[in-house]
Amino acid sequence: SVLVEKFAKDQKEIDNKNEFKQRLEWMLAGRKVTPWAKEMGLTSGTMGRLSKGEVPGPEILTAIMRRENVSISWLVDGKGLPFIVDTHFTDDSLLTMLRMHAADAPYSVCFTLNADRGMAVFIFSQPASYYIKKDKPLEYRQIEVVIGPYTQKIRNALIHQRITASTTKAFLLDDLEFSSLIRGQYGTYQLFGDGGLTNPGLIGKAPPDTEFLDFFRNAASADADQTTKRKSSLPDT
Repeated sequence: SVLVEKFAKDQKEIDNKNEFKQRLEWMLAGRKVTPWAKEMGLTSGTMGRLSKGEVPGPEILTAIMRRENVSISWLVDGKGLPFIVDTHFTDDSLLTMLRMHAADAPYSVCFTLNADRGMAVFIFSQPASYYIKKDKPLEYRQIEVVIGPYTQKIRNALIHQRITASTTKAFLLDDLEFSSLIRGQYGTYQLFGDGGLTNPGLIGKAPPDTEFLDFFRNAASADADQTTKRKSSLPDT
């Protein structure tokens, strides 16, 4: 009885390690654990434990979450979506989020929409850093994937929220890619690649949405002209 219980416990630990290792490898999307872990600033001991499928401590898990935009619940326990997405079900809720970002630190914005679904995805990114060792900050790309309905209110807000064409990359995805994106199947690496020529990422490979960018530039220009006209019509004080 005791031996059976011990065997069952040991088997469960082995299964958990194998499952964590499989999820880690899926997250890495073809990257090798050792060079990735070195880039993360992890020690050789931690690299070895990760390679064996051992779950690291909360500090390292948090660093992985930040760098990869991966869900810790999914990575450790397989619960929920693999990567973090912030989903809004009304345009008012989405608009509030856009206003918060407009008032916050400057972001680069990547934008795609699916007209058939009436949905839009905003991917905000900016440089950030974290510490594994107290004296050495490690740079990474911080991203936030925001999903919501695409309505006329949101369309207009793209102009008035000052998300300018110079910082906005509008891109096209096919229906399968869009579906995978809103279901949290793409992390930072899958979306942006390695910053080089070997893997430009989904966004780097996607064709630009020229129709949206033309609308954006024309509408922003018209909005600026109207503002100038209103100012010029004001009486001198």
